Amino acid sequence: MNFSPVAFIDVWDIAASLRDRRGAPIMPLRGYRKDTEPEDEQFGAYAATRDWQEYDDLRDRLRRLGEPMGGIEIGCVHLDTLRPGELRAWTEARPLSKWSVAHLPIRTNPQSALIAGTESATLAVGLLTVVSTLVPHAAINLGETPRIHLVIEFRKARLPIADEFRRPPSHIPGA
Repeated sequence: MNFSPVAFIDVWDIAASLRDRRGAPIMPLRGYRKDTEPEDEQFGAYAATRDWQEYDDLRDRLRRLGEPMGGIEIGCVHLDTLRPGELRAWTEARPLSKWSVAHLPIRTNPQSALIAGTESATLAVGLLTVVSTLVPHAAINLGETPRIHLVIEFRKARLPIADEFRRPPSHIPGA
């Protein structure tokens, strides 16, 4: 299965706030900090999120969703807008990625779809859905209105290793 619905999230406030914030088809909201390498995994919010309370509220709701499983780390986040008649070309599979990808439809229409491998899905507004990155994927909008998704990279939070697991065991000779 390439699409796994996770939760319904009320996106009314962020949808209403988009009027003044739409721009490029892909608008980065969070990503790698300037002058760092992706391997460093140092993330920060971009200027597009400055003074955007609705985005901050939604980000906090997403983090709370991950609390029952020990928390989540959020990586890169962007708004993905497909205009009517637009196709977002195939993206290669990323089987070795440390990050999972979720789509949260903010605005959509019944003639837009995500395609992952041989499956396709039209996601409902507010239905947070994990999309497999193990297969190539694409998106198309054959409708008459724009389709806007918030795309979130996430993973389960890494737990700190207790000090007793960092030290060699004292009962092993020579350790």
